Formats: sequence, C-alpha cells, structure tokens
Amino acid sequence: MNNVLNIMKSRVLLYCTLLVIVCSCTKTVKQSKDFDIVETNEYVNIYNFKGKLDSVKITQKQLMYESNVLTSVNIYTGLHTYTYQNNSLYSITETSEPKRNIIRTTYYKDKSEETIELRNNKDTINYYFYQYRDDDKKQLEYTRMIQRLNGKPIIDIDINDNYEKWCFYHKDYLFKIIRHDFNSSQTEETYFFDTIPDKEDLQSIPKSKNKQFIKYHTYNTINDTLIEKYFTNGEIDMVIRKYNDNGKQVEHTYATDGFEILHIRYKEKDMDVTVTSSPFMGNSTDSVYTKNGKDMRVVRVDDEARCLITYDYDRYGNLTKEVRKTKFF
Repeated sequence: MNNVLNIMKSRVLLYCTLLVIVCSCTKTVKQSKDFDIVETNEYVNIYNFKGKLDSVKITQKQLMYESNVLTSVNIYTGLHTYTYQNNSLYSITETSEPKRNIIRTTYYKDKSEETIELRNNKDTINYYFYQYRDDDKKQLEYTRMIQRLNGKPIIDIDINDNYEKWCFYHKDYLFKIIRHDFNSSQTEETYFFDTIPDKEDLQSIPKSKNKQFIKYHTYNTINDTLIEKYFTNGEIDMVIRKYNDNGKQVEHTYATDGFEILHIRYKEKDMDVTVTSSPFMGNSTDSVYTKNGKDMRVVRVDDEARCLITYDYDRYGNLTKEVRKTKFF
C-alpha cells in the first residue's frame, strides 16, 4: 500500500504541472478563431400560461472548416413536447431529425421517473425507472435499467449492449446491484457496504447461485489528508486521497487496474471551477465553470483536440444556446 501511495504522490505533482499547462491552453482556446468544427444548438423554450414548459424547439447546426475555409454545413431540428396531467404528473416526448425512428418519452410522477426509448414506435431499446422514498426525490428506493440494441455493438469498455440492471437500497447493506446479461444469460449480484462488513452483515446477504461481489470502503486521516480505500471481496481496488491545497479542494483517485483521475475544485470570482485530469486512455483535462449550479463554460484539452463549450439560459434557468468549438491538433 505504501508503494501505491508513493506512486499517487508523484502523480499529483505531475498533474499540478499539467494543470498549469491547461490554464495556458484555456486562454489559447478562448482567443483562437480557426476552429475545425463549430456546433451550435439553439433552444426555443415555449411556456404555457402557468409558466411551465410547453415545448422546446431545437435547431442543431454543424459547420466544418478546413484551413479556415467552410467545407460543409449540416442542420438538424428536434422537438421536446411536455404533457401535464397535474402539478406532479407529466411527461416529456423527445424527437430529433437525425434519429427520426427513435422516440424518447419520460414520465414524471410524485415518487418516480420513467424513461422509455422506442425504435420505430415498437422496439424498446432503452428503459430507465427510478423509484424514490420521498416526494423530493432525494432518497432512492430502487432503480431499473434495460438496454437492448438488437445486437448492434457499443464501443465501450464496461457496457454490454443487451442487459438488465436493478439497484436496490436496503437497511442492512448500503445498496445492491443485480445485473443480468441477456447475451450470456449470466447474472451478477454486487452488495455495497459503507464499512467493513461483519459476520452479521454477511449473513444478511441471501444465498444465491449467481456470482456475488461484496464491496466496501474504509476511511483514514493522515495529517490533513483523508484517504478512502475501496475493496472488492476483500481485495483493494481503488484509493482516493482528499486534501486542501491553498484554498483548492484536491481529490485524487488511483485504481489498481490503471485508472487514474484528479479533481481540483476552487472558486474564481462568482464561478465554481472544477478541473478534471486523467491519463487513462490518453491524457485529457476538462475545466468546468459553473454558476448557481449550471454549467457556463467548459474547456476540454486532450491528446487530439481542444474544445470550448459555452451555455446560455433564459430567466427560468432553461438552456437557450450551446456552442461547441473544436480544434484538432
């Protein structure tokens, strides 16, 4: 474990150096005019007489340049329609021109949210359900997720294209996840504990023929640094270090599989700034500027490109414009 912590310390120094570079890149992105792709999403928010959203008309415009010369223009449109039965029960139906055969509908009730994505108005390709214990929707009781893409693969390390997953929140263990793979017909059960489970905790886990994982984490403070260690079936798989550095909150995550990420949070005038850096599958850094809980500006820099994203909102706090400018190295 000492070796892991030593490695993490050296990584933090490396990331601090990277952060200085990123700050200089931020100015470059803001001042540069020769972007390769400029994407603009404009939202026309239409409200009913009660001040609630009735519909949102979306226009997506993509401009592509080569050596500062415009080479192509693509324009798409979309529509979000809101249907209200009462103050707490309503639904949102989303359609977009690039995916005319896919319709996404979200139903909101007092203690639940349900989203269904249909292809050709018949095949369910994505399904999400969230059940809450309270009306404020802050305490989850369980969630359910189904994803089916009819054999079409997703390029992702951890996601299989046909599965069902349940997440339950229980009094004995923090929560559990049951994941069933439709392709292999295998089911895995993962149980999460907030501390090291004792004999009584382990006995609360029902016996099953499925493959079971037991996860928990521990806390330890060394000087002014909080160290969290995460375990799976008794083996450590991730360490998180949290500390303050000259008014900045630093959170450094290092996993035994090589995954690593660094979060630095601080205030800049009236903005909350979060800088996220990771060397996992290529170096990348995101600087996110938020105000009153809403993203205002995002600067992204990785090995292949730099990107500037800006957001505008109306007086109700709903998005009216998103501009994404990308320059490839």
